[in-house]
Amino acid sequence: MIVWLIVTVVLLIWNAVYCGIKIVADFRGPKPASGVWGLFALAGVLSMLAMAVVGAGVAVSGI
Repeated sequence: MIVWLIVTVVLLIWNAVYCGIKIVADFRGPKPASGVWGLFALAGVLSMLAMAVVGAGVAVSGI
């Protein structure tokens, strides 16, 4: 079961990196406003990663 957690976190990190790369490309392109949608996508991924860190912290602390 821990393997699935690790796979999920790795995929979320990869998604955040991909979003970051696409945001940079969009802001350098002919329509920089497209990068704003990438920022929203990145915010969603980062919120999931933050919740994973909080959940792991709570699990480790025994609250």
